[in-house]
Amino acid sequence: MKLRLPRGIRDIDPETYEKFEYIYIVFSNLCKRYNFQIMEPATIELFETLSLKSGPDIEKEIYAFRDKAGRKVGLRFDLTVGITRYVVMHPEIPKPVKLAAFGVQWRYDEPQHGRYRSFYAWDIEIFGGDEKKSCIEVLLFANSLFKEVGLKNYEFKISDRRLIESLVAKYVKSEEKILETLRVIDKYNKLSPNEFIQSLAGVLGSKKRANELLNIIKKSLDIEDIAQLADKIGYSGPLFEVYDTLKQLSVPLTIDLSIVRGLDYYDGVIFEAYDKSNTRVGAIAGGGYYSRLTRAFGADLSAIGIAGGVERLVLALESSAIQRREPTKVYITTTDDSVFSYAIVVANKLRNAGFIVDINISNRGLRSQLEYANKKSFKYVLIIGKKEKEAGKVTVRHMDERWQKLVSVDELISMLKEEET
Repeated sequence: MKLRLPRGIRDIDPETYEKFEYIYIVFSNLCKRYNFQIMEPATIELFETLSLKSGPDIEKEIYAFRDKAGRKVGLRFDLTVGITRYVVMHPEIPKPVKLAAFGVQWRYDEPQHGRYRSFYAWDIEIFGGDEKKSCIEVLLFANSLFKEVGLKNYEFKISDRRLIESLVAKYVKSEEKILETLRVIDKYNKLSPNEFIQSLAGVLGSKKRANELLNIIKKSLDIEDIAQLADKIGYSGPLFEVYDTLKQLSVPLTIDLSIVRGLDYYDGVIFEAYDKSNTRVGAIAGGGYYSRLTRAFGADLSAIGIAGGVERLVLALESSAIQRREPTKVYITTTDDSVFSYAIVVANKLRNAGFIVDINISNRGLRSQLEYANKKSFKYVLIIGKKEKEAGKVTVRHMDERWQKLVSVDELISMLKEEET
């Protein structure tokens, strides 16, 4: 048989997973500093849970199926729904509660650059907090995450569903039509201009109205113009206070009324983040306020969060040619089996000192071991034979500079630590 994978699914090779791990380490450390508790929401939910307030097209976009008991279930398409369900199911948790997750999810989207049908995401959520303060907190977290992984040229775009829905309400009256219009607007960057106008006109009833609404939303307005528009509509949300506070804290952001977020559960301040150096990647994070979802689950509870695709963040870092300092890697070669017990003691000592160490566990000759270490990009190779074992030392070879010398393990550790500093 020919081995293959389903379309849109891929293996994550060790080199790529190492980048994922790096992002997770930064993410988890930030969670501790911001006091977000990391959890793992269920990977499979009842379909009725996933579809509630997610929009009518959600079944086309997720992996939904009947289990062996005949129940309709689905793989999680984001982390927000599962975390929200968990919080609502546990009302005894003191509020506000700050939760986080980092894991795989599935969407039956059309595969594209930076988007697979199975992909990793990071996520933080706040339940039971003030909308303005919680919004500022999650955006500060995301800003810290991007800075600490090394991203340079990024920007947050923020908006408010209440403001946009008020604009749309001038053209359609029912809540169903308003949400349908917002779903179309959310696809602005995914459709050709002609396809987009046709889709918008199909909801609004005419191309003239579609173009008129599009011009209002996409028109390049400064903050004063948007504020005047908000006053005219009667908007009273915290969008401008959030904007002013984050600007004072040097967070790169703009107000952009084309940001609507496609899921129906958003109903307040919303936001997306983009790598300005590589817009082809798409949004590297997005989120907002979503009390509609908690109410649908039966709780009168505020909720706000932000999540980002790990694959897209890796692409953004690669396109920016960002290099992080790698820990020192050491490979230990052995001339024969009689020195392996000594070599493993050396390996253990180096690992306890914090270095990345691999050791020969094959029956290959020394030359083959050196070739392997070179292919795996080890900077230092230790050669251990009978001479080294008897002396209680190791021969260290620098693979780039091509020098080698006999040193004690303690001398080696000091040398490697000095280089790392």
